[in-house]
Amino acid sequence: MKKLAIIAGTMAMGLGIVLGATGVAFASPPTHTTPGTPGTPSCVGQSTAYLAEYPHYILDVSGIGNLATYAGATVPQIKQIIDQYCAS
Repeated sequence: MKKLAIIAGTMAMGLGIVLGATGVAFASPPTHTTPGTPGTPSCVGQSTAYLAEYPHYILDVSGIGNLATYAGATVPQIKQIIDQYCAS
């Protein structure tokens, strides 16, 4: 479960990068280098793409299935983290 916390923290860290020093997120085209913004319609899709693609820079893992295996979790558990993040 510690690795699942790392995944959730990675998403929170990505959001912090989006907010930047001003604390305000500016509208821009979605990228897969940041998770989605909680409360927005695209949050789940953007965050899923982020976790499928971006962590390989940090963890040398790509794809939701491989990320789940790395974390000792299942894909539904990863999706639950994404849902909880986007609902926050």
